[in-house]
Amino acid sequence: MANLLEPLTETTFADFNVLCTKAEGRDKLARLTQYVARAIVGGLAVMAPTSGSLFAKLEGHARTVMVQLASARRTHRWCKEFPVIQSIPQLFQLADPIDRAFELLQKISLATFMITDHIGQLKQWKILSGGKRSGTGTVQLGLKFFCFSNFIG
Repeated sequence: MANLLEPLTETTFADFNVLCTKAEGRDKLARLTQYVARAIVGGLAVMAPTSGSLFAKLEGHARTVMVQLASARRTHRWCKEFPVIQSIPQLFQLADPIDRAFELLQKISLATFMITDHIGQLKQWKILSGGKRSGTGTVQLGLKFFCFSNFIG
């Protein structure tokens, strides 16, 4: 057991600082915190705490952290579709037509997810009108493209 924990004991504040200086590191830390908050919300939902209790307050605070981090992480995804879209013309140089088709489907569905997610966020902010789908409905539609992109890729 001691051997498993040995790499963790070598982690220093300097390592943590390096993690936080990179956008990907901050995103991973935010995702970890968001999912811990989601686990707290889920665990407390099973307990069904009474209104005003310490657990009910903790659930409210954890929900706030979860929602705000999700929104911040989505905001930081803006413009990440540009490299994906720019890589599409290079896919036509692939010799194998099956590889080309799968790569094209993966890139197009990933870019579609990102753009749909932006539209959903703008709807949630009430900058765009809801139309057929609310902001949440649009985000859920985008997640279908994301799942498809991951399935293909």
